[in-house]
Parts: sequence; structure tokens; C-alpha cells
Amino acid sequence: MFQELTMKIKMTAGLSGPKVSLAPGDIKDFADEKEAQRLVDANFAELVIEDTAGPPSMNETTGERVARLESELKDAKAAQKAEVAAAKAAGAQA
Repeated sequence: MFQELTMKIKMTAGLSGPKVSLAPGDIKDFADEKEAQRLVDANFAELVIEDTAGPPSMNETTGERVARLESELKDAKAAQKAEVAAAKAAGAQA
């Protein structure tokens, strides 16, 4: 009935255990968002941002779509940098 929320990450390091074995470059959906975020925070993985816009608009050319997606990626990277800088600043004040 309801879709389970997951966090998709791409491994930057290997991870194995009794229930999972992941190599660098593997992409996995984690149902446990806290565990996925912990792996991202520890630089074992990076967040995968998917294009959820669906099929291109009839009025959007391929070039326009590429430009839009590049802009969205740039914005996401800037937001991530700002988040890291804020976390570092908060850590320096502590």
C-alpha cells in the first residue's frame, strides 16, 4: 500500500557482514536511513541523487534537459558543501 522510503547510496569503500557484501562502486537502497547516512558521513559511501523529473517535457530539448540537470547537480553539490562547512564550524565552536 505504502512505498517504503529508502536512501540510495554508492559505496566508495568495501563493506561486508553476515547479511551484506558491497564493493566500491556498488549502489544499494538502504531502508535504514540512519545507517546509510552514517556510511555517507564516514566517507564509506556517497548519496545517489536520482533524476525524478520523469520523461522530458515536450517543450524541453535534450540540450535544455542536460543544462537543467547539470544545474540541479551543481546546486546539490553546493548545498552539500554548505552542510559540511556548517558541521565543521559547529565542531570548531564546541
